[in-house]
Amino acid sequence: LASLVGLALFLIMNFRKFMVFLPLFFIGLMSFKGAERFAMYLAPFLGLGFGYLFDMLVKLNIKKINNVKNVVASIMAIVLTIIPLAPNIVIAEPKITPQLYADFVNLNKITPKSSVIWTWWDYGTAIEFLANRATFHDGQSQIYPKTYFIATSYSDSNPEIAYNTISAISNIGNTGIEKLLKEKNTPQEIRDKIFEGKFNAPLKRPTYFAFTGDEIGKFGWINYFGTWDFKKKKGIFEPIGQLGDCKKKSEDTVFCGLNEINIKKMYLKTPSLKLNINTLAIYKDKKLTIKSLDSDGLYIDVVYLKNSKINVYILQRQPFYSMFNQMYILRDYDPKYFNLVYDNFPTMVLYEVNKEPKELSK
Repeated sequence: LASLVGLALFLIMNFRKFMVFLPLFFIGLMSFKGAERFAMYLAPFLGLGFGYLFDMLVKLNIKKINNVKNVVASIMAIVLTIIPLAPNIVIAEPKITPQLYADFVNLNKITPKSSVIWTWWDYGTAIEFLANRATFHDGQSQIYPKTYFIATSYSDSNPEIAYNTISAISNIGNTGIEKLLKEKNTPQEIRDKIFEGKFNAPLKRPTYFAFTGDEIGKFGWINYFGTWDFKKKKGIFEPIGQLGDCKKKSEDTVFCGLNEINIKKMYLKTPSLKLNINTLAIYKDKKLTIKSLDSDGLYIDVVYLKNSKINVYILQRQPFYSMFNQMYILRDYDPKYFNLVYDNFPTMVLYEVNKEPKELSK
């Protein structure tokens, strides 16, 4: 806090000299509300601020009092004045919610010790630490090709392709992909072979597909990577919208604040417009009901939770049929490839990946 005061004084007195550093300084300030990693950009400026403040106080006191203790006392007086303001300046928020933390710890109990978790990379390290389970990728390995293939398992609509992808990456890994690239296979050719199951083999370790609540907000970018077009060199950015404070008004209507969803007449009404619903998925009491109209319109999930709470998600067609929406939000999966073993939606939903595809009786 003393450093920030000193930095503010330095800015006032030397603004023109400081302008060249402003972009880095603003990135550093993001550590207060954004990712804490941005603090590395702020640290040099805090050192500058503290040094500048100390220098000012020394110059003010050195002529009158030749005593370092009084200089230190002056700095401490400023710090003690600012400390009561600290709660209003910095509000530390947990990066992992208590509920998700508990579910990661619970992974240790509901999965075998030799298990490996298939999920997006952001919480890979947290799972490795809290659950003591291996993951396919984490913050240290998201730059490798397997990140793309994990994204495809979220964005694709075909459970067989999702399974083939998991099986291939489990068996050949990055090493196998690098070998295929050296053999002059193009990335698209490698992808097609993986999707077709060319590298499938029985899984050697228990493998689990985990979905977590944070991925709803991240889905737009996960989907962008997972739908990558190698010719156009871009993917489809389609985020999933969520309406808050949703409550059931009647058998046919759900209100989310000022927004009304009419289940019978298939429309979403906002304060300013009325939109048709093409497909409405209702998940209630572990049962899924789908209503569809042969017309243009929105794709909406209505998910009933505990304590009469309701979550409503608004999607476009492609994300609606993605494995992420089908398996995570709607709990609709193909038992030939996956088996639901833990359902704590929306915090975490966990599937066991079958060692090899099961032959299901008709």
